[in-house]
Amino acid sequence: FSFIVFPVPANYCLIYSLLRCFCCFLRRIFDALALRAGLVHEFFGCGIDLTWSGDGSARVWDSTSGAALAPPFEHDKAVNGALFSADGGRILTWSADGSARVWDSTSGAALTPPLEHKDSVRGAQFSADGSRILTWSWDGSARLWCSGGSGAPLTPELPHDPVAGEPRIDRWETKLRTWTEAGGLRTWDLTIDTQWPIGKRVLRVEV
Repeated sequence: FSFIVFPVPANYCLIYSLLRCFCCFLRRIFDALALRAGLVHEFFGCGIDLTWSGDGSARVWDSTSGAALAPPFEHDKAVNGALFSADGGRILTWSADGSARVWDSTSGAALTPPLEHKDSVRGAQFSADGSRILTWSWDGSARLWCSGGSGAPLTPELPHDPVAGEPRIDRWETKLRTWTEAGGLRTWDLTIDTQWPIGKRVLRVEV
């Protein structure tokens, strides 16, 4: 068995950083163009459309008549995405204002306070049982939240590179995988005691 070792250029780190910044820039441009073009929408159930927009709102519509089925779900800046919960009773939105939020899909009432990051929220999802929300942001972090009325954070801010990919919770909802800037994965153990104050919770990480 043999292998060849190629020398790494001295400016490799600089080149990598420049390429990563360029990819980040392209992704932000794509997000903005997609919102402006109205290309993003989701269909739920029979005859219901969920749309979101750069005007800072998401809406639910009757896909046949075009009638609005609920008041607008409003953010301070462009809404980057939205989705229904599994039962259709709640809507999760995330925005360029640095927050995600859960709403009642019929009344339009906010069910949680803003789930806040320090920069635009790139994506969000409900856990399989709908009790938790995973968000990730351009601020370089991912975080898990309670989807109930308190919207309390269940984890500290976990390092995550939004350019490399999306974080994922495993099927048993005991581990969370986030991406590093070098394209590697971190696995976080979510079997933590949520009775501890958030600042004192320790998540084991496997690199």
